[in-house]
Amino acid sequence: MTHTLAPIAMALAVATTFAGAALGAPLRVVDDSDLVTAKVAYADSELHSADGARAVAQRIRTAAWEVCGGARSTVRSGVRFQQCRSAAIDRALATLSAPMVSEAAGRKTSLAEAPIR
Repeated sequence: MTHTLAPIAMALAVATTFAGAALGAPLRVVDDSDLVTAKVAYADSELHSADGARAVAQRIRTAAWEVCGGARSTVRSGVRFQQCRSAAIDRALATLSAPMVSEAAGRKTSLAEAPIR
């Protein structure tokens, strides 16, 4: 059975707000409607095998890269991009709650063990 990690909210709005502030643009309030999301498809069987977990972890990393602005070199080069991407991956893994995928992504297996960012 194929599922979709529905949807992984990424904090692109936060990253672009801070990027704008660095360029002299005024800060603005960010709400949920400003969040960019991506859907990551996976099969149940992928959550229970090393190869499958690596594949899902890579899809999550790719989705985080895309929605946090990785295609734009000016965004990608900033520290806020890395923070956005890392937070997005952590949220996706917490939502999925699949220890093998978390391990494949190089993260702790639960939010209780994850560092606060």
